[in-house]
Amino acid sequence: MPLVDVLQLECPDVDPFTCKRALEAHNYNIAEAKEHLQMEQLMAMGIPNTTLQDCRRALEHCHHSVDRAAGWLLDSKAGIK
Repeated sequence: MPLVDVLQLECPDVDPFTCKRALEAHNYNIAEAKEHLQMEQLMAMGIPNTTLQDCRRALEHCHHSVDRAAGWLLDSKAGIK
């Protein structure tokens, strides 16, 4: 199976061109490309006062689920945690 297809299985909301671009940027390392895409997805959500470090921490805390990480970030910014 081509690496783009493998990455797309991991990040189903990302189009093949973006997957290919992420793979190229990370020397075809699937884990790094996946993290890159997940960070992009979280940053694109526009959660106020969110840094790349916040996104990385949220993804780790939520076992790399973008949806759960977004909820965690929103809760943490609202002081809910």
